[in-house]
Amino acid sequence: MAIYIEITKHYESYEKVAYLYSCDHISWREFLITKDNFALESVKELKGEKQNFYMFRAWGKVRRTYLTTGEFPQETCYAA
Repeated sequence: MAIYIEITKHYESYEKVAYLYSCDHISWREFLITKDNFALESVKELKGEKQNFYMFRAWGKVRRTYLTTGEFPQETCYAA
């Protein structure tokens, strides 16, 4: 089964960056990344392994893009 996750920067503060992500255009969820150590912070407690899977894939894609370009992406996607 193929998955596609849309990832969009929601806002950026001095300490954190918030992203919205959606899998297959179903529902948008949010996660935060701390800028100093790239730690992932879940905004809402996710129910089920599937939602955690999507969030970690989205976070990983943002992290890889940042490490490659040196900037937090405005929009990106994860496809597998």
